[in-house]
Amino acid sequence: MKILVADDDSSIRKAIEYDFKEKNINAIFAQDGKQAQDLFDEFEPSIVVLDIKMPKLNGMELLKYIKKKAPETKVLMISAHGTIELAVESMKIGAEDFIVKPFSLAELSQKILKLKNIEPEIFKSKFVFLGESQVFLKHKQILEKLSKVDSTVLLTGESGTGKEIAAKYIHQNSQRKDKLFIAVNCSILSKELLSSELFGHKKGSFTGAIDDRKGKFTEAHTGTIFLDEVGEIDTDIQAKLLRVIQEGEIEIVGESKPVKVDVRIIAATNRDLMEEVENGKFREDLYYRLNVVEIKVPSLRERKQDIPILIKNFIKELTVRTGSKVEDISNNAIEYLQNQTWAGNIRQLKNSIERAMIFCENNILEKQDFLFLEKNEIKQNSLNNIKNDIELDVFEKNEKNTILEYSIKAKNKTELAKLLGIKRTTLLYKLKKYEIEF
Repeated sequence: MKILVADDDSSIRKAIEYDFKEKNINAIFAQDGKQAQDLFDEFEPSIVVLDIKMPKLNGMELLKYIKKKAPETKVLMISAHGTIELAVESMKIGAEDFIVKPFSLAELSQKILKLKNIEPEIFKSKFVFLGESQVFLKHKQILEKLSKVDSTVLLTGESGTGKEIAAKYIHQNSQRKDKLFIAVNCSILSKELLSSELFGHKKGSFTGAIDDRKGKFTEAHTGTIFLDEVGEIDTDIQAKLLRVIQEGEIEIVGESKPVKVDVRIIAATNRDLMEEVENGKFREDLYYRLNVVEIKVPSLRERKQDIPILIKNFIKELTVRTGSKVEDISNNAIEYLQNQTWAGNIRQLKNSIERAMIFCENNILEKQDFLFLEKNEIKQNSLNNIKNDIELDVFEKNEKNTILEYSIKAKNKTELAKLLGIKRTTLLYKLKKYEIEF
């Protein structure tokens, strides 16, 4: 099932494209209305996302064309604040819904997910929730029980074990499953930026606040928010988070009155939070509020029986996404991989499969395709270094995703730098590093 996205803003297209790739969503992109019309005629997508204002052919004209040629096509309009009336008018013509700029990538995904005849599977995370070992099945059973209640959950465990996947599994099986699931990585944003990201701000409330910003707690109202690396949160923000849990309300920067929110919180950390409490780095009252139910996500070393089924799934997924000719893996290679220590857990396993598929010259992965693991010295005496490399890789992916997310809301590089809370020269370096066009 194809999705066509048409927007003349390259930063918005890049952000959506990156997010869709992470979610394995098959999409094509157009930079103006005429190109979108040509792509629509060629590929006949089932869903079309249209910006209202585009050169050559605007969104309203293209909407009329699409509805005349293929009335069953589902169309989602993108509207700026000044074109909301047109967005409403578009629904009279036949658009399913509209989304207002600036929007979050999670909000866009949720809008698309709600359109009819869309398979929810395309929105599953890159780490699928698969396994057949006793350790995994017991873990899954616990998560299923947690999905039936609305308690706050603290997920612990090593980096790369799939804590976000566990959080999504709880959400997708809960009474909030039809509402938003919003994930926030608390380790990659500065104190000021994280506060704005979580709670929002009013225009002019501080330097760089060029517009009203809806915080993630507001976006996740009636849904679930996942706070990854919650142990990294500054103590001032910890106090605000405690108020959310205790009072069910948030304080928006620049707003005089608190705002009520109904959000289920699932937090995750690879730190020992009790030790952080003893060292004065984490509030004890917040720790006990978050730790209503603590679940340790098992490491891959504890569930090596699941490695074959994970590998098979990764190969299938990566073949579709990368166009690789690899179709399978030999039993000898599987046995070799089961004997590795996997300091980076499932994340490292998937990255290793992807690397092997890139350089494999046959359609079946063999043991020799993974010899780079020995060159990287994945042995007990080098686990810490490997783990640091993996965490750095994840940090950079999250940082790139954050820049792309904020690029949707900025008109130029100076404005983007202010939104991110970094210098313009730093922004220019990061744009070049991550090959982001803006």
